Amino acid sequence: MHDVDPLIALAHEGDGGPCDTVYLGFGLAAHGGLTTGELPLDALAMLVVAERQRRLRGAQRILHLVADRHALVNAFATRREVARAADALVDQLEALAPALGLQAYDVVRASQLTAPEYRRLVADAGQRAPDPYGARQAADVEWMRRAHGAAVKVGWTLSARPDGVARRDEVAFDALHRQLFGPGLATVYTGPGRSLDPDRPRCSPYVLLAGQRRLTLASGAGSVAEHCASSRMRRHLRPIAERVLQQLGVVAVADTPLQDRLELLLALLRGDARPDAPLAQPAVAA
Repeated sequence: MHDVDPLIALAHEGDGGPCDTVYLGFGLAAHGGLTTGELPLDALAMLVVAERQRRLRGAQRILHLVADRHALVNAFATRREVARAADALVDQLEALAPALGLQAYDVVRASQLTAPEYRRLVADAGQRAPDPYGARQAADVEWMRRAHGAAVKVGWTLSARPDGVARRDEVAFDALHRQLFGPGLATVYTGPGRSLDPDRPRCSPYVLLAGQRRLTLASGAGSVAEHCASSRMRRHLRPIAERVLQQLGVVAVADTPLQDRLELLLALLRGDARPDAPLAQPAVAA
């Protein structure tokens, strides 16, 4: 299904079958560290893309997996730390969904997937794929397809090139899913998150590591101004701000600076502003 969405970096069309559920997952670990549990602003891109896909495809709901069990493959991650991070993330997502107007939205933890059929899928994928982590990712996707009618998955990718070599990201995991279980699932990918760290500017959109210089849903005006001072960051944040404001029911007037748009967006999500705030006008439905 063709969709011109500036937040979609890459897409792979499925078989066009009926779609009951749009599926996406957030992990808890990246680059040798565990998330602080605070949600970066970048993560909103995946959520608004998922909601747009739900509407376009006539799906009943969005099903969002928090991959707590997966984080435990890392030697640095203890069960207590993973549980704490998962609790914090789930709490934020469940509070964020109504603020974003996501009415048909459910969160599930990987540790809650205990059905015998799911366990058999994990075992089957593990026997047929050399990478245990990739096999579990593929089994998760197949379970969502079989048990919940997921026909589209929203993910993210570091590269918009479909022919990336030796990649280890969601594009590779979804290719493994197609290899193991067939080509029926459609996949769409946003780009990566972005940090002010010059040594590692691209990062997971939903994993915030300790000390990372990134905008979060709790960021104040000073942090917003710091990010808007970077031309690369402005290019990254502008389409996210426009699409999230549209999802919230408003569009900023054409000459509104990005910094003001972001401050309005964050205020709306925190309940500190109204959609008819002075910087906003009624939005045309997406």
